[in-house]
Amino acid sequence: MTPDATTFIEFIELTSTNFSRVAILLDAFDECLPDERYKILKLVTELQRSDIRVYITTRPHYRTLLTEKVDGLVFKQILAREEDIKLFLEHRMKSEKLNNKLKAEIMSAITQHAQGMYAILSSSLIPI
Repeated sequence: MTPDATTFIEFIELTSTNFSRVAILLDAFDECLPDERYKILKLVTELQRSDIRVYITTRPHYRTLLTEKVDGLVFKQILAREEDIKLFLEHRMKSEKLNNKLKAEIMSAITQHAQGMYAILSSSLIPI
């Protein structure tokens, strides 16, 4: 059985009393179903009332929605570095049976289009 939002919030608040600082990271907000995004935003608003930091990763085009629905957001853009993308892709393609030319084309296409893929958002005004 999945707990409802109230039970979840109560559990987080109760558990958080055992720690001096608590942070929750919600990754890939932009990949959630539209109905789920609004449920998540309600949870974030509830968590703001507690002393819990909430970080959300998403693509930049959701900034407007988040700003409208959640007070006190601080935005921090995280740019994907080309070197990191290449290392990741090399590792992922290592076991693939692709010729070197195709691997190079894949790496080039992805690194050219990755430009600042994600932003991280904080529902607290405490610096990231």
